[in-house]
Amino acid sequence: MSAKVSPQEDTVAANFKNKNLGDIFETITNSTGHKFFYEATEVDLDRKVTVSKSPLRIAELLDEIFKGTDLEYEILSNQIVVKRKGETVYSGKIPEKSVEISNFQTSLNGNVLDEDGNPLPGASVVAKGTTVGTTTDFDGNFNITLPIGVTTVQVSYLGYRSKEVDVAGKETITISLEPDAAALEEVIVVGYGSLAKTKV
Repeated sequence: MSAKVSPQEDTVAANFKNKNLGDIFETITNSTGHKFFYEATEVDLDRKVTVSKSPLRIAELLDEIFKGTDLEYEILSNQIVVKRKGETVYSGKIPEKSVEISNFQTSLNGNVLDEDGNPLPGASVVAKGTTVGTTTDFDGNFNITLPIGVTTVQVSYLGYRSKEVDVAGKETITISLEPDAAALEEVIVVGYGSLAKTKV
């Protein structure tokens, strides 16, 4: 086993053909342990990239990825800072508004309560714009893994108003739902006739 001289000497053995930039970031993170930081408004993770050479040192791969764009990168220890050309990262400090991509998913824990603070078991919690969802347990608790870019969850429960909650930067959250009188009026319970107790 040979010691690595510097982070730039790490190699990535993978061919990328018309792959999303976000997927390539994920492969690099999983292969080398480097984490990406960037301004969310400056990097298009859906941009298609093709790199046919393999294996490549991480610096060579990044050069290919950002060729012909207005973006460049800077490797600071095990961090890769993606920035617009000409911008400077002072003293290795990551920009305050940067986004860290680590495994490209976020785990969110929380609980759903009614207006009196009682747990709502079986409430639906869905990552907005996706099919990723879960339901609360008997104590109203839930855990959901949010896909990359998703910062809002939709919570619903029969007889209560659905709610959209911004969970950006949060790992735990408590969500309270309010009764929906209109929804309750849609449920009609009808009883009629009689039956001897012995037959019941």
